[in-house]
Amino acid sequence: MQRNAQLASLALTVLVFSLSGAATAPREAGASTWVLQKGRDIPSPQPRKPILRMQRDKLSGSTGCNNFTATVTRRADTRVAIEQVALTRMLCEPTQNTIETAVVGALRHTEFITRQGKTLTFLSGERSPLLVWKRQRKSSAGRHVRRRTAHVRALKRKRVHQRKDRAAAQGRP
Repeated sequence: MQRNAQLASLALTVLVFSLSGAATAPREAGASTWVLQKGRDIPSPQPRKPILRMQRDKLSGSTGCNNFTATVTRRADTRVAIEQVALTRMLCEPTQNTIETAVVGALRHTEFITRQGKTLTFLSGERSPLLVWKRQRKSSAGRHVRRRTAHVRALKRKRVHQRKDRAAAQGRP
């Protein structure tokens, strides 16, 4: 019985990680990526900015802590509904939890989406701004990864040199 529970837990974990891959998966053709600039009930600046990816009627991204997916349904009078909002459930620090709650609430209350240049705005039924996103340049994500990778390599080199210096100080080759 306990083994079955462990297997079920493992299967659920694998499923959650495979579904949460939306935020780490390569960008699909035609998808646009947006970074949150400001939002209703969202403190500024955010420690980790929420990210939104849009491709047709599919939304995915990160609240800054958990990954999410959702579907945009077109309604009458240029209205929309953001439905089927699903989140991974990692434990978030209090500030990120506040941001996540506000982002998810804003998604659920969005009735209009407008785009002006590099700005995407999710609006309430009264047309008040809920979330304001700025288009992310395509190359910035790759540049961030390269910068982080270079930083990790530099740290590893520093550790190797520190070990060699300690060994030399102790008279070891």
